[in-house]
Amino acid sequence: MNTQLFFNPVNPAQKNYWHRDPQYHLSIDEQKSALEGVNVVHYRIPLFGEPGIELVPASHKCWDTDEELDVRLARNNRRNSDDLSSGLTIELAAGICWYFLPT
Repeated sequence: MNTQLFFNPVNPAQKNYWHRDPQYHLSIDEQKSALEGVNVVHYRIPLFGEPGIELVPASHKCWDTDEELDVRLARNNRRNSDDLSSGLTIELAAGICWYFLPT
C-alpha cells in the first residue's frame, strides 16, 4: 500500500498523480490501518524505455508527511501532480522486470 507515481496516459496532456491505492475506497483512518495489514508486491515490466516509476521510499510502512498528504489529496493549494521532496525516480529500461518488496 505504498505511494507511487507511474503513468502512460492515452491523453498526453494528463499529468501524473500521486496516490495510494486504498485512498479511493477507504477513509483516512482505514488507510492508516491498511499499512499494518497484508504486504503487496508491485511488479512492473516496461515494454519500452521510460522515465520510470517515482515512489516514496518506506511509504508502505509509514504514513504520509503533511506535504505528501496535501499533494496526494490535492488540498491546501497543492495538486496531486506536484513534485514531492520525498519522491525517488527509478528509470526503467525495456524488458527489465522490477519488483518492489516491502522491507
